[in-house]
This record gives sequence, structure tokens and C-alpha cells, in this order.
Amino acid sequence: MDGLREAFASVCGQGRCFVVEGRALPVCERCLGLYVGAAATGAWVVASRVWRRGLPSRGVAWAEIAFLVLALAGGVHWVDAGPAWRMACGLWLGHVAMVWLAGGAGHLARLSHRGAAEQAPWRTRELAVGLAAGPLLGAGAWAFSRWTPGPWWLWSGLSAAGAGALGAAVAAGAAAVVAYAARARRREAAGAS
Repeated sequence: MDGLREAFASVCGQGRCFVVEGRALPVCERCLGLYVGAAATGAWVVASRVWRRGLPSRGVAWAEIAFLVLALAGGVHWVDAGPAWRMACGLWLGHVAMVWLAGGAGHLARLSHRGAAEQAPWRTRELAVGLAAGPLLGAGAWAFSRWTPGPWWLWSGLSAAGAGALGAAVAAGAAAVVAYAARARRREAAGAS
């Protein structure tokens, strides 16, 4: 437990932590939401292969923007409605970050390949999940704050997995940007000759 608490100390103030099985989790309520949201959404993005479809449709994008605004309001303490609110803000941010990082990486990766087929839009099922994610994550945060289910190691492990998933998504996004820039340079050089 101390090792995990120390690992997260550089990215989390570790105040206002949920207590599970008599132990404070290694991250605060908002960071717990961020990492659990990233882990859950990362698993969905990989399992559904939605990352191959690129960025979400306009309807999902507007819904996610709305939830980012709510998360921002909580993040800068304009609104603080307690533990469930703080966790929900983190969940929304983790979800949106994973969808956009993975979708953006997939979109840029496709653009980096010569003659790549047009990216298929999100399917109805994926759109439904994208639109339902915000309210479902909010309800999950409310339920968690009321019942705080155990075991302790599960939530600590999900926090670590979510941090890893966010790191992997950032790395994939950076690799996609580099590949896209290299392709653009090759096209420019071919056009100049």
C-alpha cells in the first residue's frame, strides 16, 4: 500500500480519499474517478475496437464536451457537491480522455498510410455507449460514494491500471502524430521533386 501511495503522490494530493476496508485508497476521489474511468473506457475502446473508427460522431462529441465542462466545474472547485460529484468529474474526464486519445491516434494512424480506406463511422451500438457513458458513470460515482464496495486492492489496482492506460493512450497518440508528420514530410518532399 505504501508503495502505491508513494507512486501516486507525485500526481495526486491524496486528500479526500475514499476509505475501503478501513484503508484510505492511494488516490483522492477525483483521481480515483479519473483512473477508473480511463481503465473502464480503455477496456471498452480496445474490446469494441472503436479506436479503429477514429473520433466520435458529432452527437457523442457534444455530449462529451458537456461532461468535460461539468468536470472542469468540479476540477476548479466552482461546484463541489461532495464525494460522488468529485468522483463523477474524474470518471467523465477519464472517459473522454481515453475516447479522444485512442480515437485521435487511430484517426492519425489511418491518415499516415498511403491509400488508406475511408474511416468507418461509429456504429449505432458504439454511439449508444458513447452517449450513455456520461450518465452511467455519474450514477456509478453516486453508488460508489454511498456503498464504497471492497476489496481495497481492486480499486487500488484499477487506479494503477487506469494510470497505465492513460500513459499508453498518450504514447499511442504521440506515435501517431510522429507517423503523420513523417508522412506529411514525405509527401511534401515528393511534391517538390
